[in-house]
Amino acid sequence: MRRAADWTSRTRRQNPPDSPFAGLLTSDCFNDGENYLDSHRHIVGFDFWNLRGMLCTADAARILGRDADAAELQKESADYRQAIETAWK
Repeated sequence: MRRAADWTSRTRRQNPPDSPFAGLLTSDCFNDGENYLDSHRHIVGFDFWNLRGMLCTADAARILGRDADAAELQKESADYRQAIETAWK
């Protein structure tokens, strides 16, 4: 779970800071497994699923007593959520 959350954290930072999708997953066919949009648009639904996975990973870390990991993932989740909010506005 942690490796998946870390992948999301790295991947969402690949868009340029001035992009309308800064802080979100990249718009490429690797993220769009069905290649619905042929890499020309962003599917924000993938970001919601990845955000949910990150929140679940934070919960798992907390339950396992890995408080530092849980806090880090909670902060990353909050930053990710803010990026989603910014992008749709």
